[in-house]
Amino acid sequence: MDEILISTGNTKIGLLKKHQVGVYMQADAPPADKATTGTTGTVSTKDSALTPAFWGDDNDFPGGIKKILDGDAELKELINTLVLYSMGKGVIPFQEIGIDDDGNPILKAIQDPEVRKFYKSRMVRKYLLEGYQDLYTFFNVFPEMIPTKDRSRIHGIYINEASHCRWEQMDDSGILKRVIHNKNWPNAKLNDPIETTVIPAIDVYDPDILKTLKEDKAKKKWIFPCSYPTIGQTYYQLAHWDGLRVSGWLEIAAKIPAFKKALLSNQMTIKYLIQIPNTYWPSAYKDWEDYDDKMRNQKKKEKLEEINKALTDVENTGKSILNEVGIDPVSKEKLPGWNIIVIDDKTKAGAFLEDSEEASAHKMRALGLDNAIVGNLMTGGMGAGSGSDKRIAWNLFMAKIGPYRDIMMDPLMFAAEFNGWTEKYPGFTLAYRDTVMETLDKSHQTAKEVTNAA
Repeated sequence: MDEILISTGNTKIGLLKKHQVGVYMQADAPPADKATTGTTGTVSTKDSALTPAFWGDDNDFPGGIKKILDGDAELKELINTLVLYSMGKGVIPFQEIGIDDDGNPILKAIQDPEVRKFYKSRMVRKYLLEGYQDLYTFFNVFPEMIPTKDRSRIHGIYINEASHCRWEQMDDSGILKRVIHNKNWPNAKLNDPIETTVIPAIDVYDPDILKTLKEDKAKKKWIFPCSYPTIGQTYYQLAHWDGLRVSGWLEIAAKIPAFKKALLSNQMTIKYLIQIPNTYWPSAYKDWEDYDDKMRNQKKKEKLEEINKALTDVENTGKSILNEVGIDPVSKEKLPGWNIIVIDDKTKAGAFLEDSEEASAHKMRALGLDNAIVGNLMTGGMGAGSGSDKRIAWNLFMAKIGPYRDIMMDPLMFAAEFNGWTEKYPGFTLAYRDTVMETLDKSHQTAKEVTNAA
C-alpha cells in the first residue's frame, strides 16, 4: 500500500505520496469534556515587599521575543545590522571650540589621558554593543553606573540585560525608582537575596541630579534609565518592529520554509487537494459526537486509506471517489460536500518566493532598513539597487540614527558631567567615527571617515 502521512493535532493533513494528493480535513470542535486552557507563568510576591511591573501579560515578553528571534533566519541579523552601523568605529571625546561659516561645529580632540582611557576602554565598547542590542530589540536599556568609593567620579558603566530587568511599580510620585534584577523571570524568587537584586534608578529629569547623587551615600550604584519613547507605554517601551509580530507577518514568514521543508522531505509536490468539511463526519458516523479524540483520528485515517485505495486500484481507473453529502436536520439543506482542487506545480519555478520576498520587505521596512543597504534577497525580483542607490540609502540612514545614538550617549555624557570633564573642557562632546560613501568624481576612493558629534 502507498505510504500515507498524516499530521498530528485536531486538523488533519494527509499526504498520499504516490498520487501527489493532499487531503485537508477541516478541524472539528473537540469533545465537550476534553477542552483545555493554556498555562502562563506568574511572579509570586509572597513574603516579599517587591511589586514588579509585569512586562507582558505573563511577565515574560522578552522571553517570547527571544523565541521569535531564535526561529527567524533574517530578523536577528537585521537587528544586528542596525547595531553594527550605529556603533560606527566607536566614540571619541572632543571639545567644541567654535562653529564654521556653514554652522558646523569645529572640534578639537581631547588629549587628556584619563578621559581618553575611559572612552576607549573595553568597558565602553561592551556597553555600546550590548546596549544597542537591547535598544533595537526592546527599545529598553538598563545601564548600571558605578562610582568610586569616595564618590568623586564614575569609573564603571555596564549593561544589565533587559530581559533580566523589571521595573518596580511606581508610587504616587509617578517616578520609576527601582529596578528588580533576576535571571529567572517569569518564575523569579523575589524573596531570595542571592537570586534577586534591587538596583536604585536615578531620575534623569531632576535638575539637581549631580548634587542629589553625590550627597546620597546610600546609592552605591544606580540605573540610568534609557529607552526610546513610544505612545502609551508606562513601564516598558514597545519596539516599532513589534508590529511584525502583531500583524502576523512573522508567522507567515516562519510557515514558508516549514512548508517547503515538509514537501522536500517527503520528495513530493501536491497536484490535487481534497477538502473534507467538518460537517461531513457527523453525517458519515452517527456516533461521531460520542467519539473521543483517539477514535476520531482513527476514523479520519481510515478515510485516508479508503481514498488511497480508490486511487491505487487499477480496475478503478476512471471511476470517481464516493462523495458523501448529508442533509442538515434543521434547515433540510444539503451539507457542503467534498471539494477536489487541482493545484499547479509551482515548486520548480520557485513557489512561495513572492511570499518570502514580501515578508522580508516588511521586516526591513519595520526596522527602518533600506534594501539597498542590506543586499539582495537572491530569490527573484527583490533587487538591491545600484551603487548610487546604496550610497544615498547609506547616507540617509546615517543621517537619521541620531536619536538612537543620543539614547546610548546620555549615560556616557552623564559620566563626563559627574567626573567634572564637562567643566574642565567647556564644549565637551562625544562623537562617532563613521564611514560616508562618496562618488568617484569627488575622490579616488568610494568611502571616507567622518566625525559625527552627538
